[in-house]
Order: sequence, then C-alpha cells, then structure tokens
Amino acid sequence: FPLLKILATPLYRTGNLTSTFSNELDLLLSDISAKADDFIIAGDLNIHFEKNSRTTKQSLDVFKSNGMEKLVNESTHVNGRSLDQIFLFSMNKTLRYSAFEVEPLNSLRSDHFPIFLYILCIIEW
Repeated sequence: FPLLKILATPLYRTGNLTSTFSNELDLLLSDISAKADDFIIAGDLNIHFEKNSRTTKQSLDVFKSNGMEKLVNESTHVNGRSLDQIFLFSMNKTLRYSAFEVEPLNSLRSDHFPIFLYILCIIEW
C-alpha cells in the first residue's frame, strides 16, 4: 500500500494582527512544507476574514503564496465574525476536501462554532 503522510497542524493566534505574524506564518509554512506534501492548518486565528483590511489581506497572501486553499467563507463566531479557518495544501492533489460544515448549534458553550472537515485521499496504485 502506498503511504500518504498528512500533517495536520492546529493553530491559535491571539493579540493584535501585525506584520510580525505574517513573517512568522511564512516561516512556519516553509517548515511544514518541508515535512509533508499534504497538510492542513486549522484553528482560531482571530483574523477577521470577513473584513478586507490590509493586515487580513497580508495574512491571506502568505497562505496563498504557499499554495494553501482557504476553505471557510462563512461566520464561525456567535457575533457573525469569521475568525476560525481551515487551510489545505496538497502537493500532488491527492488530498481534497469533500465537504466542511460550520455547526451553528453549539452545545460546547463556546463563542466559536465547531467546524467539521471531511477529506478525500486519492491514491493511485
């Protein structure tokens, strides 16, 4: 059987969004891409993805320049914000998401909604 190595990295960011985060994120993504051809980064990034601010765009540009696909485009927070995100990278397109779902009925008593990701691994023999 061929081995598919997928690296999943939870990420939590707190504090003000500055260019320092973008620089550190770029270093992190470079490090991760050296370890795996397929990886997922998911978490509470506390970036207002629903806003078109300079710092949000700068952060998104770092993900995009590293070939990552942003998956969540809807509210992930009780106040209507989009603060949580999933990014996907697959070098040979063996890893694809089949669906994701933001669950607004939150029984966890959190101000963030759970996000469920369903992935497909395509392995050719």
